[in-house]
Amino acid sequence: MIPIYMKWTILWTVIISHYVSTQNLDRKIIVNGVTREYILHVPSIIKTPNKIPLMLVFHGGGGSASNAISFFGMNSVADTAGFMIAYPNGLDKGWNDGRTIKNHTHDDVGFVRQLIQQVSKEYPIDSQRIFATGISNGGFFSFMLGLHLADEIKAIAPVCATIPQEIYDHYLPSHPINLLLINGTDDPLVPYNGGKVGGKWMSRGVCMSTAATLARFVQFNKCSGNPTQS
Repeated sequence: MIPIYMKWTILWTVIISHYVSTQNLDRKIIVNGVTREYILHVPSIIKTPNKIPLMLVFHGGGGSASNAISFFGMNSVADTAGFMIAYPNGLDKGWNDGRTIKNHTHDDVGFVRQLIQQVSKEYPIDSQRIFATGISNGGFFSFMLGLHLADEIKAIAPVCATIPQEIYDHYLPSHPINLLLINGTDDPLVPYNGGKVGGKWMSRGVCMSTAATLARFVQFNKCSGNPTQS
């Protein structure tokens, strides 16, 4: 006969092993009749007994949700800090980010809105701590989310991206939204001072300068003083 304490030990070992092995969960949503996919990372340790923050991480053009997991390396941070991560998959490996690009015409904003709703139904997500980040195409799309989902997303942190020129004039979110912007002055594809995206190799629309992007956020956030730069 197995002692009762050993039975509990075995049971918890099985439960924990199953939980850890399924931290990255494949999920699907139907958006306007189209099946959309994302990977949900559940942290191995949740520090708060109440609400859990949610980070949305968007791959660059030509990438995928699975690529983003290894590229950003955020799972280990989530496991330490206790927040959830959703890695959405873009259709045709891209995002409808406001630039006029062939095949990027799908309702990605609607997809993200439904994703947030689905995850919030299954887990105690803190609606005041939902954030978005992404690189390149995913970074431009983060700006789109800042425009259209400012009522749901607290802050965005685009990398290698600015506000696309085509949406700049009406880029006035309904609510203030925090911004962490990471751009490189020598980026050959996304010009720091604005202009054609894609460099010499391709035409991927036109982006505003980093300075103009910051100025727009200062405007609608009604900030006093200048943005902090480093």
